[in-house]
Amino acid sequence: MSEQAADPAQAVADLINGLPEARRRRLRRLFAQTEVPAGRVGMELQIGRIDDFGLTKNAILSLTDICWPDSIRYGFVEIRDAIVTPFGFVIAGNQLIFNTQILPGGWMRGADGGAPELIERIFGHNFIHRLDIWNESCLLSVPEDLPEIAEPAFLFNSRLTCFNFAHFVHDTLIQAPTFRDCCEYLRQEATPILVGPGFPHPVMPEIFRRAAGSAAPFFLRNRFFRVRRLFVPTTHFRPSNDAIARGAVVRLAQTLSASLQEFHAPTKRRLFISREDSGRGEDREPRFANAQALQDALSKLGVEPVVVSRLGVEEYLRSFVNAELIVGLHGAGLTNVLLSDQPRVVEITVPGYPDWRSLALFIETGMGAPFRRVRMAAPAGGVAEYDVARIVEACEALLTAPCPPVAPPL
Repeated sequence: MSEQAADPAQAVADLINGLPEARRRRLRRLFAQTEVPAGRVGMELQIGRIDDFGLTKNAILSLTDICWPDSIRYGFVEIRDAIVTPFGFVIAGNQLIFNTQILPGGWMRGADGGAPELIERIFGHNFIHRLDIWNESCLLSVPEDLPEIAEPAFLFNSRLTCFNFAHFVHDTLIQAPTFRDCCEYLRQEATPILVGPGFPHPVMPEIFRRAAGSAAPFFLRNRFFRVRRLFVPTTHFRPSNDAIARGAVVRLAQTLSASLQEFHAPTKRRLFISREDSGRGEDREPRFANAQALQDALSKLGVEPVVVSRLGVEEYLRSFVNAELIVGLHGAGLTNVLLSDQPRVVEITVPGYPDWRSLALFIETGMGAPFRRVRMAAPAGGVAEYDVARIVEACEALLTAPCPPVAPPL
């Protein structure tokens, strides 16, 4: 008698039950299915990515980074009769194209990564009702009546712009050179599309305008839209692979430098980014027992503390445009280095707290800025101490180091 085939549902249950709790929750969410609500149309779609060969074979690439053999080639692809979801996914034909900029398609295909709460949010806002990781397919629903965005339009394919300045820089602004390439290719201005309700900080729209050279972007505001002619940038940034589109970073820095000339001053600034305004909580950022000792030591080098969220737009731009040294704990504030012509950066990290490679990759590899990372001792009970001597030593070393301009190699 032949052995009865295993029940697929039971196989999935057995797989999940043997895993750690956090991963079990994530996989249960991945395997869950919800009903398509009334007034919506269900679509059976294959999962795709913007860097899949079927799309990139027709990509229009920039040649401005040809001098960097290790740089990611960047450009854009054209998609006809597309639907854009609230988080910037793109429905093209029978495919749902996941953004590869920050949230890779890998974990949507069953790989590790993605907190359960994040998956639930993505599925809910984008009306993904079922995901089949084995067949790389999904069930998604769209409104019966879809409003349209005027063509041509360009989708800045990052969904985290609305969170903080770091994501604004290395998810969104890095695509601004490609946006300009696209407009030149079209010989007209394309409508820039961004995910989110809007920019959370007043300086963001000003910097976006100067970087993209365009009108205010169109924000999706948690809605689905049809776009008859949509241009989508190819991947610029892969922190997990230590890879970045260096040409795009240099073009972006040069564009901002030229557009911010009015804020340049003869006197340079040395800045310590204070976390006095941080609301991240002790699970994301430690308390420092000797914060005043560090500020006292840095002041002898002419380094002044700044609380970025308390700066007005003009003061914000004047501070960072003229900065020759920026010191700070790992975090979004360090990406303000992009506004400076010849910056130097000291990044402070603490074991057990966020320490993503993405910042160093953008600053050191992308911009070529002199950079030091100083790692503190592990904290005790959520309380850490600055290694004042090593931080000061790093600052002194950078201040005597040559600072090449952000420019392509000869």
